[in-house]
Amino acid sequence: MTGATLDCILVTYPIEQLHQDTFERLHATFKKVHFYPGEDGSGTYTEYGEPKLPPPEVYAEADAILAFVMPTNLTHISQTPRLKLWQVFGSGTNMVTQTEFWRSIPSEHPLVLSNIAGTHAVTIGEHVLMTSVRAPAAFLEATPAHTFLTQLMHFHKMWRCIEASRRGHWAGPTELDGLFIKEIRGLTVGIITYGNIAREISRLFNALGAKVIVCTRDGKAKPVTGFQVEGTGDPDASIPEQWFTTKKEDLHKFLGVSDIVVDMMPSSPATNKFIGRAELEAMKDTALFVNCGRGDTVDTEALVEALSSKAPATGAPGTFAIGGASLDVTDPEPLPEGHVLFTMDNVIVTPHCSWASENIYQRVMDLLVENKSLVEQGKEALNSLRTAGKA
Repeated sequence: MTGATLDCILVTYPIEQLHQDTFERLHATFKKVHFYPGEDGSGTYTEYGEPKLPPPEVYAEADAILAFVMPTNLTHISQTPRLKLWQVFGSGTNMVTQTEFWRSIPSEHPLVLSNIAGTHAVTIGEHVLMTSVRAPAAFLEATPAHTFLTQLMHFHKMWRCIEASRRGHWAGPTELDGLFIKEIRGLTVGIITYGNIAREISRLFNALGAKVIVCTRDGKAKPVTGFQVEGTGDPDASIPEQWFTTKKEDLHKFLGVSDIVVDMMPSSPATNKFIGRAELEAMKDTALFVNCGRGDTVDTEALVEALSSKAPATGAPGTFAIGGASLDVTDPEPLPEGHVLFTMDNVIVTPHCSWASENIYQRVMDLLVENKSLVEQGKEALNSLRTAGKA
């Protein structure tokens, strides 16, 4: 079975001008490339200024689109009679699928939708580790090491060291909330969902001697699917020592034994405020909560309250308190100026930047080229969220 030839691509993701190699590769892959730099999803203007909207004739000849945000003048599938592939420049697809254009697509339409999950597994894995190594004293008493390195920053008290260094001061044990550092080795890292990014987080923590456990809808180990950076992740799902389902009783057991809880959930009606008051109470009062998934999977008000607890830490679940948080995504996003999360000593907030590898365009192009070939052969695309003729 063969599909249609994809000769023309419309690119609205605002690829920076310094990435000329990406433009060269686009021109080498497609006979015609239309570039109308639009929004990147950040809510701010790019180096190109206000979004440039493609005219009707460009939509009419586009076989493929590379975009993260739906252009405001694209409102019906009839505007794109040749369209066969929409490669979303992101893991989340809400800015495309929750639109008038998307609702106009008949279920039998041959359009394929694919995201870029897996292309940023390396940087997000490093981010999780990095932001885990610095924590306040109570947290350090009972915990392991954005997700990987963020945890290392928590546990190794790097922020306190950096703050003292900037003052030209040699920090003593009291200023560091105690001299001793908690090791990641032997700690339990619980990861919610187990896609390509989560598997790389798993691999990194496993390499440091942590015990990895996983919570998914069905609690079953499955081989990897979709795009994967060579040498990363856990393709055969052999690293986790224990699997849990998302049923409340099982979920709370999972949370109660985790020293670090890593939220990699996507945004959906089923995951909205999935981590709420009951889930935070089920965590150890020394747990580090890391969110590199989506901000709306967490009840922000409840999270702030749990992070604000002044009760002495015991290292056990059952109290409405956790030790710290590393948040690359938030709800709302961006956080308003002066939000309380910015002021909390046990919280690291980063501006949804853990995905932004300098190698991202190379990997997105690898995925796009492969998906072009697969669609032309009538085969299922990598990271396919909508296949030809199947809404």
